[in-house]
Amino acid sequence: MAYFLARASFALKRPSSVMLAAFSCAFILVVYFSAWRLVGCSSEGCPEPFRSGEIPERNPPGERFECNRESPLTDYCTLRGDVRVDFRAGEIFLVARHPDTPRGSLAVRPYARKWDAPVMATVTEQKLRAVDARAEPALAPRCTADRDSPGVLFSAGGHSGAIFHDFNEVLLPLFQTTQAFQREVTLIISDLKGPWWFRAPPAESFAGTFTRHPIKLMGSSRDTAGKMQGVGCFPSLIVGLKDNFCLYDELGGRDERSEMNSVHAFRRGEVPLLCMVQRQTTRRLTNYDALRAVALNAGFKVSDVVFENLAPRESVRTMRACDSLVGVHGAGLSNTLFMRPGSVLLQIIPFGEHAEVSLVGREFRNVADVIGFAYSECNVPAENSSLWARYKVTDRVLADPRGLWEEDADKAMKMYHSQDVSVPETVFEELLREMRGNFAFHDAGAASWDAFTQSSRFRF
Repeated sequence: MAYFLARASFALKRPSSVMLAAFSCAFILVVYFSAWRLVGCSSEGCPEPFRSGEIPERNPPGERFECNRESPLTDYCTLRGDVRVDFRAGEIFLVARHPDTPRGSLAVRPYARKWDAPVMATVTEQKLRAVDARAEPALAPRCTADRDSPGVLFSAGGHSGAIFHDFNEVLLPLFQTTQAFQREVTLIISDLKGPWWFRAPPAESFAGTFTRHPIKLMGSSRDTAGKMQGVGCFPSLIVGLKDNFCLYDELGGRDERSEMNSVHAFRRGEVPLLCMVQRQTTRRLTNYDALRAVALNAGFKVSDVVFENLAPRESVRTMRACDSLVGVHGAGLSNTLFMRPGSVLLQIIPFGEHAEVSLVGREFRNVADVIGFAYSECNVPAENSSLWARYKVTDRVLADPRGLWEEDADKAMKMYHSQDVSVPETVFEELLREMRGNFAFHDAGAASWDAFTQSSRFRF
């Protein structure tokens, strides 16, 4: 653990910043723990995990022109030697000099969601060419900027822009790919769509913490700092992101992860801070104000959290302050990656999405296992869902959610994601008592922790 904390400074532009240190620690913990068999999956099933190869050295000898396609989660290619990237034209070359280096072309879609063919079809395919330095010197463009640091090219297309997918398919794989470079790496992004930087300038965004240099854009005449960009030359380039895992995990790994759990005592004598998340579109808590009053009466301080309104630094600062977090399942709960070990998450699972019928919500239970905070969930019955007023009791939406998931998972997800929910005040009071009990459980040690995490699946 001390090693992880010592490495926390990798992403800091200002080492004195407590917030960025918190961000770094949380991020490093999650990604280092990823080596412990966190498995990727889709709605059709989960592929076996893949342990990626060694990350190339920063100044490697020799040439390389090859792709690794062994992982069920991602493909990536490695170029080493005289690598040239024409940012404006979107072209990538290796000027090969060694006779054993393959000449020709390779192609890769640099997005870590390989199993999802419809999404991958929307990701720009990057074409890589190895040309002979003697026979074909005119085919490669001349360098306009030489760089001592390596480059990493990845796509911000696909599902990017939804925070869960940004962590799952971009940011966590990006850390795994770049961590050996200690921020001495140039990031190159393709398929950038809209304000992907989460209400912050690129250099202050999550992606910006991985590099000391301006982020380059494929297919653009200017980089993210507004500077003109032409042909960048690199000693090496990785096209695509390495990935051992995704936040889904349905094929096991719990035993391995449990070895990494750390239990921290709640600060006794302090009033616990309960952070309550209210979504802004679907899956809203329709009786949010009443539940907030219940929490105050139960002796909690309450902080209202709207993730859509928070910049990255504010998100991290908010999550590190929370002693407990309550929210309906949704992408915003990806911010639990920044929760403190020893805190508590209550995830409210909408009707038709609980573990007996779908995979929804399990990813945040997995995060709890890795980070070391307590997890419990509350499964909403049909009568407490807005679907109750929209469908007859005999309709399959209410009567057979499992069948709908098995028949068409994408359609079922859209259906059940569209609802709003409520939690009875008496039930919420009981859930808050469980939270308070869990703070005491932490003081009791790991055995009590295990007992709590095994029993906390609340249903009303």
